[in-house]
Amino acid sequence: MRIWLGIFLGILLVPLVLEVAYSDAASISGRSSTVMEWFDDSEGDTALPAYQYLQLRIKDIGAEGYNFKFYGRLADDFNDEVDIKSRLYYAYLENKEVFKGLGFRLGRQFISTTAGASMMDGLSLNYAINNNYSARIYGGGDVTYYEDYDIEDLIGGIELSGKFLDGDLLTEISYLQKWDDGLLAKDLVGFNADYDLNKNLWLYNELQYDVLSERLSYVLLGGKYRFNKPLTLRTEYLYSLPVFSSTSIYSVFAVEEYEEVMAELTWKSRAISSFRSLYPRDLSRVFRRQRF
Repeated sequence: MRIWLGIFLGILLVPLVLEVAYSDAASISGRSSTVMEWFDDSEGDTALPAYQYLQLRIKDIGAEGYNFKFYGRLADDFNDEVDIKSRLYYAYLENKEVFKGLGFRLGRQFISTTAGASMMDGLSLNYAINNNYSARIYGGGDVTYYEDYDIEDLIGGIELSGKFLDGDLLTEISYLQKWDDGLLAKDLVGFNADYDLNKNLWLYNELQYDVLSERLSYVLLGGKYRFNKPLTLRTEYLYSLPVFSSTSIYSVFAVEEYEEVMAELTWKSRAISSFRSLYPRDLSRVFRRQRF
């Protein structure tokens, strides 16, 4: 399993990207933690697994603006009773603005769009055309922690974003493909919009379309209204249909649709409002995907 491929992309390619121009201004920070477990399995044998986690960040590595981030774990069972594995969660080199409006992220990273999400060993490019429009393109190896993957397990896609109506309307359209052993496994299109009307009414949606099966696979429609009083009302409709890889045996079976309607009425007391005033940002928007 190529679990360390992300490290190779994130570390071994650093000198090539930076032309071996190391800088003394680099700063290193991070943290480490150890976790140990003890339990008996169904046969009465005692397992003693241990995990060593490491999170690392190197700022301005080689040149100003180039940052390296790493998070992974080493794992082993001292009694060899359970099968646990080490994990590389992410390891990438990034620069948010190599040239005007152009940034990149190289290495093992998490890709998240409305069209789909995955862990990837590869390159992601983000280009801000101006303050209102941006584009992102990415591609590389599709990572899975539960089985081996090879050079023919690929992922690639594109995402276009735009702001309209003085920034109150945010829209994104995305496209994603996954390949397993050289065969097209998933072909997905996504769209989402977010509209904030006068800071009182917030409307949002997410749509995902499965091109291979020619049907909608995910729909989220929601709205939130903030009354003048410390009262908010939020409603949502959710529709979901599982999307299996075309190379999986499960893709030939019929699947159940899932639908859900939700309504939530929230009242904030003065004590809570006083506490929340320390955090002026609307916490309901925390779910937004973070950009690099």
